[in-house]
Amino acid sequence: MKIGDKCYHFKVTYYDDESTPARAAQLIERLISQDGIKFVLGPYSSPMTKAILPVTEKYKTPVVQAEAASRSLFTQGYKYHFGIIATSEKYLTPVIDMAIEQAKKAGRASV
Repeated sequence: MKIGDKCYHFKVTYYDDESTPARAAQLIERLISQDGIKFVLGPYSSPMTKAILPVTEKYKTPVVQAEAASRSLFTQGYKYHFGIIATSEKYLTPVIDMAIEQAKKAGRASV
């Protein structure tokens, strides 16, 4: 990947966590302590992410995830966890905003 004038090379290393939170935590520990990874692309679900975050915090390894959306993942004070998706309680906010705007235009809503 080229960023500015510098070129960075990435290697993807992964294991099958069998959709088991405890296994995910074990494998993240292995990836960091044995395989020497420096950055984690987070797992799919909130329970899996919740299981790995204590490990990645322990090793100060950044986690970027795009799928886990439980609000609790963002209220525990994790410093190395970054989400790029709205939390679950915000899923319908744009739809509700759009419905209110449409109702206002039609003269049917007072907000």
